[in-house]
Amino acid sequence: MNLGLPRRASAEFAGTALLVAAVVGSGIAAAAVSHTERSGGRLWLAEVVATAGLLVLVFALARSGRTSAAPAAVGAYIGAAYWFTSSTSFANPAVTVGRAFTDSFAGIAPTSVPGFIAAQLVGGLVAVAALAAWYPRAGHAADAVAVPHRIEETEAPPPPARQRTQTAVLAGGVALGCNRAGAGMSDDIEAFFVALPARGRAMLPPRVRGTLRVDLVTHGSTDHWYVDLRATDQVVVNRDTRSADAVLTTTPAVFARLVRGESPATAVLLRNEATLVGDARLVLAFRRYFPHPHGTGDPREGAQRRAPHGQAWRERLRTGTG
Repeated sequence: MNLGLPRRASAEFAGTALLVAAVVGSGIAAAAVSHTERSGGRLWLAEVVATAGLLVLVFALARSGRTSAAPAAVGAYIGAAYWFTSSTSFANPAVTVGRAFTDSFAGIAPTSVPGFIAAQLVGGLVAVAALAAWYPRAGHAADAVAVPHRIEETEAPPPPARQRTQTAVLAGGVALGCNRAGAGMSDDIEAFFVALPARGRAMLPPRVRGTLRVDLVTHGSTDHWYVDLRATDQVVVNRDTRSADAVLTTTPAVFARLVRGESPATAVLLRNEATLVGDARLVLAFRRYFPHPHGTGDPREGAQRRAPHGQAWRERLRTGTG
């Protein structure tokens, strides 16, 4: 769906307001208007807190790749916020308008609606500031917050997606099927994953077992690479989207730097250019597949290279010839 932001926002507002009015009003929305006055600084402040917390929760789940938990998390948050905020957590302008049409304990007088909506807008700004500070790249996950709806529009029909399926039989008899939509990833990234089965588990610690999913997010779309490290003699790579023991989320540009050896994986995580959810040991082991950035290397390899010189020095020290 390719709708402008104003059209999408107005449609969401109208749809939610009608839904809440129908459900909360229980068929008497047209005949009952709330007389429950809700105004005052403490209530408006509570709405700021409730709205900001809800938005931060949703975007934090999307940014960390845990959108599957959003329904339960949002429901739990709203249920808890009903009790820990004095405003009973409306947290949504559409919900506020809908609850004005029910003369019950959940209602709000129409004269109190503008103050609540203003407080919710302030809460939205607070959430934006918090996300900018805590999740600088949260914008890359914005499209994951809402479930896309496939709707054909007569004035601007979307072009059909072009898909290319490539199947390669790799060493060890491992087959890899790659379904690509669009041009979301560089050839370097694809070559890296295609070569993983042939490279095998030789560079991984024997005890490392599990599954890793790499999510590459760009312009509202996400490419998934699923790496299965549970077998003792092979590495299986596919494009599954199922849950994994660890999920690494970043952008194609950042991951391309990793596979080219332009950035160390640890630095990427520390700079918040990627997020990790799940078993961190898998990612720490998986980074051994990345080439070392120029001028760096595994300290154990350096120690091995210096070992002959150290042995000669110790021998001269022992014999007194050094």
